[in-house]
Amino acid sequence: MTDIEHIRYRPSMYIDELGDGSQSNDGMYKMLKGLLYNSTDELRMGFSMRIDINVIDAHTVSVRDYGRGIPHENMTTAVTEFRECGNRMPKKSIGGIRLFVINAMSSHFEIGSYRDGVLRTIKFEQGILVSDIAEETDKEDGTYISFTPDEALFGSYRFYEEHIESTLYEHCCLNTWLTIMFNDKRMHSSEGLKDLLQTRTAVDENSIIHLKSDDIEVAFTYTNKCGEEYYSFVNGWETQWGGTHLEALKESVAQAISEFFPSKDIKRSDIFHGFVAAISIRIEEPIFVDAMRNELGSNTITSAPDSMTIMDFVANFVKKTLSEIFVSQKTK
Repeated sequence: MTDIEHIRYRPSMYIDELGDGSQSNDGMYKMLKGLLYNSTDELRMGFSMRIDINVIDAHTVSVRDYGRGIPHENMTTAVTEFRECGNRMPKKSIGGIRLFVINAMSSHFEIGSYRDGVLRTIKFEQGILVSDIAEETDKEDGTYISFTPDEALFGSYRFYEEHIESTLYEHCCLNTWLTIMFNDKRMHSSEGLKDLLQTRTAVDENSIIHLKSDDIEVAFTYTNKCGEEYYSFVNGWETQWGGTHLEALKESVAQAISEFFPSKDIKRSDIFHGFVAAISIRIEEPIFVDAMRNELGSNTITSAPDSMTIMDFVANFVKKTLSEIFVSQKTK
């Protein structure tokens, strides 16, 4: 069995649930996220601040970035073989789903690289090469990819634009330097996780506490709902089940409030009643509990022997900045 045959035989090993597109976490959206994250990692190194994404006839999606463009000599390898990203990717990145996997799961897959005045376009069907053309171009450097998930794997499906739009806006909130054009609609965030919480909760933006520094960003607020609600991210990837960074956030908030208001005898259940929070961190070589990267398992922010723990990294930032806020509010 070839690598492509293996992927097509066991697709859930690579994208979890396949789905029909009706749920935001279905496999075809994870394929899109893979391309989106790969492009973002490329652009983060200073090559552009824009990505164009379009849905074509509800079954095909295209992604165009304005980075360096994949070196023409490496294009076939990139989409037909498992390989490491090498030094093309920034250090605090986890990358997206590999192009080889997306190609293997698509009935039609097209990749074009605009580089040094030449456009090379390669097309595949079910992972099999069908055409390879190079021609002169005057368009900006970058990479163009379109894919059509294979109905032989996914069955009857469609892309729902509302699911894509929600994902893209979330991505803009995590990368405030980035602008995404989605079906000619401009998407951008200037306030990061504060924008995300305001959109998700519809609370007054002035009620959101927003903390941001190098490699860490936190936002939280309170609603009149029961229970707790969290959004957590590592290197731009959503960790749906949380992990060590989310646990560190909750512990840090509880400690900061309890230590600053010792006479109030505040119970932990009171602190988190109606609590809604988001945390995003960037660390080197993150370790995840599961293959789908839903939960962070790293205990330190780097693999170095003297590396700071995730708990200290989050606590030092959250407790210090929250204390400053509490002091400023108390003195008003």
